[in-house]
Amino acid sequence: MNYNEYDSNGNKKKINFSDIFTDKTQRARLILLVSFVLIFILVLSIRNNNNSLQKEETIVKDKKEEVIVDEDSDNKFEEEFSNIISNNYNFDFNLIYNGVSYKSIGKRYNEKYSYTLTNKEDKRLFLGTSHIMKSKLNDEKEYKETPFLYAYINYFDNDVLMNILNKSAFVLDHYEISNSDLMDTIDLRINKKLNSDKKNNIDLVLKNNKIVEIDIDFSNFVSEIENKKTTAKVELKYSNFNKIEDFSIEIS
Repeated sequence: MNYNEYDSNGNKKKINFSDIFTDKTQRARLILLVSFVLIFILVLSIRNNNNSLQKEETIVKDKKEEVIVDEDSDNKFEEEFSNIISNNYNFDFNLIYNGVSYKSIGKRYNEKYSYTLTNKEDKRLFLGTSHIMKSKLNDEKEYKETPFLYAYINYFDNDVLMNILNKSAFVLDHYEISNSDLMDTIDLRINKKLNSDKKNNIDLVLKNNKIVEIDIDFSNFVSEIENKKTTAKVELKYSNFNKIEDFSIEIS
Protein backbone atom coordinates (compact mmCIF):
# COMPACT_ATOMS: atom_id res chain seq x y z
CA MET A 1 0.00 0.00 0.00
CA ASN A 2 1.19 3.49 -0.87
CA TYR A 3 0.43 5.63 2.22
CA ASN A 4 1.08 8.83 0.26
CA GLU A 5 -2.20 8.20 -1.56
CA TYR A 6 -4.25 8.52 1.70
CA ASP A 7 -4.96 11.52 4.01
CA SER A 8 -4.75 11.64 7.84
CA ASN A 9 -8.30 10.26 8.13
CA GLY A 10 -7.45 7.20 6.05
CA ASN A 11 -9.41 8.35 3.01
CA LYS A 12 -7.91 8.05 -0.46
CA LYS A 13 -6.82 11.40 -1.76
CA LYS A 14 -8.62 12.85 -4.79
CA ILE A 15 -6.56 13.12 -7.93
CA ASN A 16 -5.30 16.64 -8.46
CA PHE A 17 -4.44 17.00 -12.13
CA SER A 18 -2.39 20.10 -11.47
CA ASP A 19 -0.02 17.97 -9.36
CA ILE A 20 0.74 15.92 -12.46
CA PHE A 21 2.43 18.91 -14.03
CA THR A 22 4.00 20.38 -10.86
CA ASP A 23 5.05 17.25 -9.00
CA LYS A 24 8.19 15.67 -10.46
CA THR A 25 7.19 12.12 -9.56
CA GLN A 26 3.72 12.44 -11.05
CA ARG A 27 5.12 14.12 -14.15
CA ALA A 28 7.69 11.37 -14.62
CA ARG A 29 4.98 8.73 -14.34
CA LEU A 30 2.86 10.55 -16.94
CA ILE A 31 5.77 10.88 -19.36
CA LEU A 32 6.61 7.20 -18.91
CA LEU A 33 2.98 6.16 -19.51
CA VAL A 34 2.64 8.35 -22.60
CA SER A 35 5.93 6.99 -23.95
CA PHE A 36 4.73 3.41 -23.56
CA VAL A 37 1.46 4.22 -25.36
CA LEU A 38 3.26 5.97 -28.24
CA ILE A 39 5.75 3.12 -28.62
CA PHE A 40 2.90 0.57 -28.65
CA ILE A 41 1.02 2.54 -31.32
CA LEU A 42 4.19 2.92 -33.39
CA VAL A 43 4.92 -0.83 -33.25
CA LEU A 44 1.36 -1.68 -34.34
CA SER A 45 1.54 0.85 -37.18
CA ILE A 46 4.86 -0.51 -38.47
CA ARG A 47 3.58 -4.09 -38.28
CA ASN A 48 0.38 -3.27 -40.18
CA ASN A 49 2.29 -1.35 -42.86
CA ASN A 50 4.70 -4.25 -43.32
CA ASN A 51 1.83 -6.73 -43.66
CA SER A 52 0.12 -4.47 -46.18
CA LEU A 53 3.32 -4.07 -48.21
CA GLN A 54 3.92 -7.81 -48.18
CA LYS A 55 0.42 -8.44 -49.49
CA GLU A 56 0.85 -5.86 -52.23
CA GLU A 57 4.25 -7.29 -53.19
CA THR A 58 2.73 -10.78 -53.35
CA ILE A 59 -0.07 -9.60 -55.63
CA VAL A 60 2.33 -7.74 -57.92
CA LYS A 61 4.70 -10.70 -57.96
CA ASP A 62 1.89 -13.08 -58.86
CA LYS A 63 0.76 -10.80 -61.70
CA LYS A 64 4.29 -10.46 -63.05
CA GLU A 65 4.88 -14.21 -62.89
CA GLU A 66 1.64 -14.82 -64.77
CA VAL A 67 2.65 -12.40 -67.53
CA ILE A 68 6.17 -13.83 -67.71
CA VAL A 69 4.84 -17.35 -68.08
CA ASP A 70 2.52 -16.23 -70.85
CA GLU A 71 5.15 -14.29 -72.75
CA ASP A 72 7.88 -16.92 -72.50
CA SER A 73 5.73 -19.90 -73.38
CA ASP A 74 5.95 -21.02 -77.01
CA ASN A 75 2.59 -22.78 -76.83
CA LYS A 76 0.68 -21.46 -73.82
CA PHE A 77 -2.70 -22.70 -75.14
CA GLU A 78 -1.65 -26.27 -75.88
CA GLU A 79 -4.05 -27.84 -73.36
CA GLU A 80 -6.97 -25.46 -73.97
CA PHE A 81 -6.64 -25.80 -77.76
CA SER A 82 -6.20 -29.59 -77.82
CA ASN A 83 -9.78 -30.41 -78.90
CA ILE A 84 -9.65 -27.97 -81.80
CA ILE A 85 -6.24 -29.09 -83.00
CA SER A 86 -7.63 -32.65 -83.25
CA ASN A 87 -9.40 -31.44 -86.44
CA ASN A 88 -12.63 -33.32 -85.79
CA TYR A 89 -15.67 -31.18 -85.00
CA ASN A 90 -18.68 -29.24 -86.20
CA PHE A 91 -18.12 -25.53 -86.65
CA ASP A 92 -20.21 -22.39 -86.81
CA PHE A 93 -18.14 -19.43 -88.00
CA ASN A 94 -19.56 -15.94 -88.36
CA LEU A 95 -17.55 -13.19 -90.04
CA ILE A 96 -18.93 -9.66 -89.66
CA TYR A 97 -17.30 -7.35 -92.16
CA ASN A 98 -18.56 -3.77 -92.45
CA GLY A 99 -21.97 -4.75 -91.17
CA VAL A 100 -22.42 -7.78 -93.45
CA SER A 101 -22.51 -11.25 -91.91
CA TYR A 102 -20.88 -14.23 -93.64
CA LYS A 103 -21.81 -17.45 -91.87
CA SER A 104 -19.99 -20.75 -92.44
CA ILE A 105 -21.62 -23.84 -90.92
CA GLY A 106 -20.31 -27.37 -91.43
CA LYS A 107 -17.96 -30.09 -90.29
CA ARG A 108 -14.33 -31.08 -90.42
CA TYR A 109 -12.73 -34.52 -90.41
CA ASN A 110 -8.93 -34.31 -90.43
CA GLU A 111 -8.17 -32.32 -93.61
CA LYS A 112 -11.66 -32.70 -95.10
CA TYR A 113 -14.30 -29.95 -95.01
CA SER A 114 -17.97 -29.80 -95.85
CA TYR A 115 -19.84 -26.58 -95.15
CA THR A 116 -22.15 -23.86 -96.42
CA LEU A 117 -21.36 -20.16 -96.59
CA THR A 118 -24.34 -17.80 -96.51
CA ASN A 119 -24.81 -14.05 -96.54
CA LYS A 120 -27.59 -11.69 -97.53
CA GLU A 121 -27.28 -12.46 -101.23
CA ASP A 122 -26.62 -16.15 -101.70
CA LYS A 123 -25.67 -19.55 -100.32
CA ARG A 124 -22.51 -21.34 -101.43
CA LEU A 125 -21.61 -25.01 -100.81
CA PHE A 126 -18.00 -25.99 -100.11
CA LEU A 127 -16.47 -29.45 -100.29
CA GLY A 128 -12.83 -30.48 -100.29
CA THR A 129 -9.62 -30.51 -98.29
CA SER A 130 -7.20 -27.99 -96.85
CA HIS A 131 -5.28 -28.17 -100.13
CA ILE A 132 -8.02 -28.39 -102.76
CA MET A 133 -11.39 -26.80 -102.13
CA LYS A 134 -14.32 -26.62 -104.54
CA SER A 135 -17.59 -24.74 -104.26
CA LYS A 136 -20.78 -23.89 -106.05
CA LEU A 137 -23.77 -21.67 -105.56
CA ASN A 138 -26.83 -23.44 -104.24
CA ASP A 139 -28.57 -23.41 -107.63
CA GLU A 140 -25.50 -24.35 -109.68
CA LYS A 141 -24.86 -27.89 -110.93
CA GLU A 142 -21.07 -28.04 -110.97
CA TYR A 143 -18.43 -27.42 -108.32
CA LYS A 144 -15.50 -25.21 -109.27
CA GLU A 145 -12.12 -25.03 -107.61
CA THR A 146 -12.00 -22.06 -105.25
CA PRO A 147 -9.97 -20.93 -102.24
CA PHE A 148 -11.35 -20.67 -98.72
CA LEU A 149 -13.28 -17.42 -98.41
CA TYR A 150 -12.30 -15.31 -95.40
CA ALA A 151 -11.08 -11.79 -94.58
CA TYR A 152 -7.33 -11.50 -93.85
CA ILE A 153 -7.30 -14.15 -91.08
CA ASN A 154 -7.64 -17.73 -92.32
CA TYR A 155 -9.70 -18.96 -89.38
CA PHE A 156 -10.15 -22.35 -91.08
CA ASP A 157 -6.45 -22.99 -90.43
CA ASN A 158 -5.93 -24.00 -86.78
CA ASP A 159 -2.20 -23.34 -86.94
CA VAL A 160 -2.95 -19.71 -87.78
CA LEU A 161 -5.35 -19.44 -84.83
CA MET A 162 -2.87 -21.06 -82.46
CA ASN A 163 -0.13 -18.65 -83.55
CA ILE A 164 -2.43 -15.67 -82.98
CA LEU A 165 -3.31 -16.85 -79.47
CA ASN A 166 0.32 -17.52 -78.58
CA LYS A 167 1.26 -14.01 -79.73
CA SER A 168 -1.49 -12.42 -77.65
CA ALA A 169 -1.20 -11.03 -74.11
CA PHE A 170 -3.77 -11.23 -71.33
CA VAL A 171 -5.11 -7.82 -70.24
CA LEU A 172 -7.78 -7.58 -67.50
CA ASP A 173 -10.48 -9.94 -68.82
CA HIS A 174 -9.44 -10.57 -72.44
CA TYR A 175 -6.46 -11.08 -74.73
CA GLU A 176 -4.87 -8.53 -77.04
CA ILE A 177 -2.60 -8.66 -80.06
CA SER A 178 -1.03 -5.65 -81.74
CA ASN A 179 -1.45 -4.81 -85.41
CA SER A 180 2.21 -5.51 -86.12
CA ASP A 181 2.18 -8.89 -84.32
CA LEU A 182 -1.00 -9.88 -86.11
CA MET A 183 0.63 -8.96 -89.42
CA ASP A 184 3.64 -11.16 -88.63
CA THR A 185 1.45 -14.02 -87.44
CA ILE A 186 -0.76 -14.33 -90.50
CA ASP A 187 2.15 -13.53 -92.85
CA LEU A 188 0.20 -11.00 -94.87
CA ARG A 189 2.54 -9.90 -97.62
CA ILE A 190 1.98 -6.18 -98.06
CA ASN A 191 4.60 -3.48 -98.20
CA LYS A 192 3.42 -1.57 -95.17
CA LYS A 193 4.59 -1.22 -91.58
CA LEU A 194 1.72 -1.20 -89.11
CA ASN A 195 1.33 0.66 -85.83
CA SER A 196 2.32 -1.73 -83.05
CA ASP A 197 0.43 0.29 -80.41
CA LYS A 198 -3.00 -0.41 -81.84
CA LYS A 199 -4.55 -3.55 -80.33
CA ASN A 200 -7.08 -6.14 -81.43
CA ASN A 201 -9.21 -7.92 -78.84
CA ILE A 202 -9.62 -11.68 -78.43
CA ASP A 203 -12.20 -13.34 -76.17
CA LEU A 204 -12.21 -17.05 -75.38
CA VAL A 205 -15.03 -19.26 -74.15
CA LEU A 206 -13.90 -22.43 -72.37
CA LYS A 207 -15.80 -25.52 -71.27
CA ASN A 208 -14.03 -28.05 -69.04
CA ASN A 209 -10.83 -26.09 -69.65
CA LYS A 210 -11.15 -26.53 -73.43
CA ILE A 211 -11.74 -23.71 -75.90
CA VAL A 212 -15.17 -23.93 -77.54
CA GLU A 213 -15.37 -20.39 -78.91
CA ILE A 214 -12.90 -17.76 -80.14
CA ASP A 215 -14.05 -14.20 -80.82
CA ILE A 216 -11.58 -11.89 -82.56
CA ASP A 217 -12.19 -8.20 -83.17
CA PHE A 218 -9.50 -7.19 -85.67
CA SER A 219 -11.11 -3.93 -86.77
CA ASN A 220 -8.02 -1.87 -85.88
CA PHE A 221 -5.87 -4.14 -88.02
CA VAL A 222 -8.10 -3.95 -91.10
CA SER A 223 -8.74 -0.22 -90.66
CA GLU A 224 -5.02 0.53 -90.74
CA ILE A 225 -4.44 -1.67 -93.78
CA GLU A 226 -7.35 -0.19 -95.73
CA ASN A 227 -6.77 3.38 -94.49
CA LYS A 228 -10.42 3.75 -93.51
CA LYS A 229 -12.69 2.90 -90.61
CA THR A 230 -13.59 -0.76 -91.00
CA THR A 231 -15.45 -3.24 -88.83
CA ALA A 232 -14.02 -6.76 -88.88
CA LYS A 233 -14.99 -9.40 -86.33
CA VAL A 234 -15.13 -13.16 -86.37
CA GLU A 235 -16.96 -15.51 -83.99
CA LEU A 236 -15.71 -19.10 -84.14
CA LYS A 237 -17.80 -21.76 -82.38
CA TYR A 238 -16.89 -25.45 -82.14
CA SER A 239 -18.89 -28.50 -81.03
CA ASN A 240 -19.05 -32.33 -81.18
CA PHE A 241 -15.31 -32.79 -80.83
CA ASN A 242 -14.07 -36.19 -82.08
CA LYS A 243 -17.60 -37.27 -83.02
CA ILE A 244 -17.45 -36.56 -86.77
CA GLU A 245 -17.31 -39.68 -88.94
CA ASP A 246 -15.34 -39.84 -92.16
CA PHE A 247 -17.21 -38.57 -95.23
CA SER A 248 -16.66 -38.54 -98.97
CA ILE A 249 -15.52 -35.42 -100.80
CA GLU A 250 -15.97 -37.00 -104.23
CA ILE A 251 -17.97 -34.74 -106.55
CA SER A 252 -20.27 -36.55 -108.98
